[in-house]
Amino acid sequence: MVEAAPTAMILVDRTGRVVLANAEAERMFGYPGAALHGQPIELLLPAGARAHHADLRDDYQRAPAKRAMGGTRDLMGVRADGSELPIEVGLNPIDTVDGPCVLAVVTDISERRRAEQTRAHLAAIVESSDDAIVSMALDGTVTSWNRSAEQILGWPEREIVGKRIGLIIPPDRHDEQKQILERVRAGGSVEDLASVRLRCDGSLVPMSITASPIRDQRGRVTGASQILRDATERRRGERAMLQANAALELAVAERTRELAEQQEARRRAEAALAQSQKLEAVGQLTGGVAHDFNNLLTVIEGNLHLIHRHVAGNEALSRAIAGIERAVGRGSRLTGHLLAFARRQTLLPEVMRLDDVVRDFSLLAARAVGEAVRVSINADEDLWPCLIDRAQFESAVLNLSINARDAMPDGGGLLFTLRNVDWAGDADQRAGRYVSVQVTDTGLGMQAEVVARAVEPFFTTKEVGKGTGLGLSQVYGFVKQSGGAFRIDSRPGKGTSVTMMFPAAADAVTAAEFGQAGAATKGGHPAAAVMVVEDDPEVLALVSEALREAGHRVTCAHDGPEALALLADGAVPDLMVCDVVMPGQVSGVELGQRARRLRPATRVLLTSGYSREELNRLGGTADFSFLAKPFRPGDLVSQVRALLDAPG
Repeated sequence: MVEAAPTAMILVDRTGRVVLANAEAERMFGYPGAALHGQPIELLLPAGARAHHADLRDDYQRAPAKRAMGGTRDLMGVRADGSELPIEVGLNPIDTVDGPCVLAVVTDISERRRAEQTRAHLAAIVESSDDAIVSMALDGTVTSWNRSAEQILGWPEREIVGKRIGLIIPPDRHDEQKQILERVRAGGSVEDLASVRLRCDGSLVPMSITASPIRDQRGRVTGASQILRDATERRRGERAMLQANAALELAVAERTRELAEQQEARRRAEAALAQSQKLEAVGQLTGGVAHDFNNLLTVIEGNLHLIHRHVAGNEALSRAIAGIERAVGRGSRLTGHLLAFARRQTLLPEVMRLDDVVRDFSLLAARAVGEAVRVSINADEDLWPCLIDRAQFESAVLNLSINARDAMPDGGGLLFTLRNVDWAGDADQRAGRYVSVQVTDTGLGMQAEVVARAVEPFFTTKEVGKGTGLGLSQVYGFVKQSGGAFRIDSRPGKGTSVTMMFPAAADAVTAAEFGQAGAATKGGHPAAAVMVVEDDPEVLALVSEALREAGHRVTCAHDGPEALALLADGAVPDLMVCDVVMPGQVSGVELGQRARRLRPATRVLLTSGYSREELNRLGGTADFSFLAKPFRPGDLVSQVRALLDAPG
């Protein structure tokens, strides 16, 4: 999601070097591909500011804290071509597997600076105009009075602002001024009205008066603006007016261009997100099929190995078995290609407070929904921690935020409510302590029949090209895989509320050691207590039988929670053979880590249909041995024996 985000994001390690820069950051600073990776962050600053920034960075590292956008200092960045740009930087300290880092969210404020300069320029034009320019409320109370008004009419600004415009109207012209205000109140204007006005000394000055309405953002008339031109200086005044009009038209044209560019940038970002979701869906399908196929190949390979031991001397049958084994090999290579495309990952849960995550992520969510949507957070003070995958949770929050934005085309409110819940349990969800995360919008709402199908993959109510129909189904799948519950409440015209409930983190698991040294294996080596954890029943049976034939004492578990229950009941295996990808919250990697915490001497052998390189991306696998599926029983027994015989 960082890569697809429309905001520039740069992750920096403690040494000040760039660990990650997303596509928007590379575009903003003009660096292609991964050119920023490993570079000092000061590369993106003017040369004169780099040494001082290094000192500031060191001070920040000693006391890292979240720092929002803005501040009192003007910051400048440097592009790859040497050009400078004004920026704002928000900082968020982040703990990663490689140590503490800082996530910098960088915003190019060039457009804002140009808008400020435009406003200042227009104000300067008004102030330097040779014409008297006056604004007033609809009741005639003067609200602004430029310098030329002081010079032409003699009234200082401090003496006229807040008083009625009638002070400069001759008695015989009061009806004229009343008609001007009535016309402006109705949305009309007055052009070049020939009249006279009173100076502060009581003398009259001939004026050409132009009046127009002042409107608020909703288009309502809230006041009147009058340009009073000394008729004797008409020609000079006309030139000034032409200049003011040209400047205003230029500002409007520039702002229109800027808005068009912003809309195009948002369209590109949304298209990239939609494409990413489509590819993710294909990847999940491909990865799941490939993983399951590798389990089937393991069963075929293992049973072929067992059959081969009983057909010695039968050359024809041996050739047939060899042909099947070659086909298994080709199938294994094919699944390897599919998994490489899928980039399949298991959940990487960690203990965290979800309100902290939502607050840290709210800036990106606010940018995703736009300024027309008000984002607010309401959370219990002592929210229970949860054991979930942070990246997947952030993705769910972003998906729900974007859905809410699309349901509020005219803007509205987006509320994140986080509560501790003691759930009594029902037919769909077991009882226990949960943290409820409710995302509520004030949008259009949905019909009951739409709510009923909302989490179906590829179901969408958006027009073609505007949505994949995968957002809610992905959120639903993540919540259920995390052991939680998911609910949608919506009515047409009443908005939508999506509730995710996640189990509160359990206390640390403890267990008593079990098992005694037993008999020797068939090879003369000491027998060992081996726990096999595999969700595929045929693979589980094959592995268990091979290890029992080798003389080991085997305990079986069909998934991570069952294995943890055995450990909690006192099981202390010498070695665990764990499938990496299993249903539920506990992967083979986490199971091995928990087993090691209970008994550091426990050896762990991971098995998977995914490659070792793919599993390395999960983290935490480096300390464990690995056996790729499909494998032969003999290879399994040999690697188990090697692990048991290895020192320490």
